[in-house]
Amino acid sequence: HIEAHGVKGVGLDICGEIVTWEELHDLSQRVNILAKNNFGLVLAGCYGNEITKSVGIDSPCAFRFVLGASSEVKAGVIEDQTTQFYKEVISTGDLNSAISHVEEQFIYFMCSRFFLTAMSRFFAKHAGGKYQRELREQILTRTLDGWPNTRFIRKQARSNIKELMKNPEKFIMDSMATFLHGETPVSYEELKLF
Repeated sequence: HIEAHGVKGVGLDICGEIVTWEELHDLSQRVNILAKNNFGLVLAGCYGNEITKSVGIDSPCAFRFVLGASSEVKAGVIEDQTTQFYKEVISTGDLNSAISHVEEQFIYFMCSRFFLTAMSRFFAKHAGGKYQRELREQILTRTLDGWPNTRFIRKQARSNIKELMKNPEKFIMDSMATFLHGETPVSYEELKLF
């Protein structure tokens, strides 16, 4: 629980010292790695949800969940909302039930839901056509970085990328395990249905 003044696009203003959202994200990631993805963050201040903009699915998530405001919030509202939230968590142990006691301006970020949504959007966008060609070329460029630029290596890399695009199961499941600190809460078949 961090109670501090949040500045949109900047970070937390703690007694005149700024801790950027990126810095707080990086610090949270270190804690969450040690906590094995059992670190939750309640940002009781304006624009607390800004921290989630630093999340990317290519590295371990910085928190299991975040509860933060998406806008400017009055101190009384924050106190009332977080008090209700904590009372519910303590009395029931049910985070989802506690979330129902906060107003819409408080955004609830859950790492597993974020991963599923981001991965689904990514593959839906890159399923074919121009976007898939662009993605293949981006992957090829990254893959060949640092390798000799020979025809054989390019051909092998293109073949591997084509196979990855046809059957992304290993890539997705490995990415999920990385992002969720070893957890794979859904199977590949369930992800495809999602």
